[in-house]
Amino acid sequence: MRYLLTLLLLSLLFFSPVVSYGWGVMMLGGGGSEAYQPSNCGGTQTFVGAPGDTETFEYQADDFCCTEFSVTDPDGIISTYDSTQVKNGTYAASFAFTGSGAENDNWIKVDLGSTDSDYSNDFWFWPHKYNDSANYIMAVATSDDDSASASWGYRLKHVHSGASDWKLQGVGDGESLDTSIALSAEAWYRIEVDFNQGGITTIEIYNSSDVLQDTLSFTARNIAPRYLFWGCILADGDARSTNYIDDIRFKSGGGGF
Repeated sequence: MRYLLTLLLLSLLFFSPVVSYGWGVMMLGGGGSEAYQPSNCGGTQTFVGAPGDTETFEYQADDFCCTEFSVTDPDGIISTYDSTQVKNGTYAASFAFTGSGAENDNWIKVDLGSTDSDYSNDFWFWPHKYNDSANYIMAVATSDDDSASASWGYRLKHVHSGASDWKLQGVGDGESLDTSIALSAEAWYRIEVDFNQGGITTIEIYNSSDVLQDTLSFTARNIAPRYLFWGCILADGDARSTNYIDDIRFKSGGGGF
């Protein structure tokens, strides 16, 4: 009997199922292993790093998780706390362009603190459907605190190519540019820029499942950016309807995520 009791105790000790208690849920913030950050991050996180923190737009209206971000919105077309279309978490940023062509002074901006000649930056983008063929500059990296400055390293264009699709175009030095394959409108894509000053710069485009769809390659201008802008960078009536961005990241030293 004592032998049987010993066997029973040993079996309970070594073969009982282990119960695991979670310490919180971690969600992907856009490619790689970056952990999704909580909604109470409010203005304390550092965007710049290798990598830095992710700007998730989860804090509150007209404010940011990362101290380096700001919004300029004289026409009231930008929300930094919109729950309509969201990639991760509960909120994203939205741009409700009207097509007036006078909304080039409405943008979300990040100040890197100093110029950087080699870095990676990515963000999630959700474009509205446009039933036309046109384009506008949706993002730019500049050395001056001016989205329309001539001192830009590269520009990203949102090319409307029909009612159900769109294309991304990367523009660098002179006529150096590359345009993506047709991508679905009203769907989330992660756009990852690996910037090299005056050298080959690549853009990888991933779908909502983070599966690579296309890679662009062009020569960037010989300028080291300090500021990153998203919005309608130049006065352009082709920017219209509402587009969304979410989870912006930065990695000094480049190399992608």
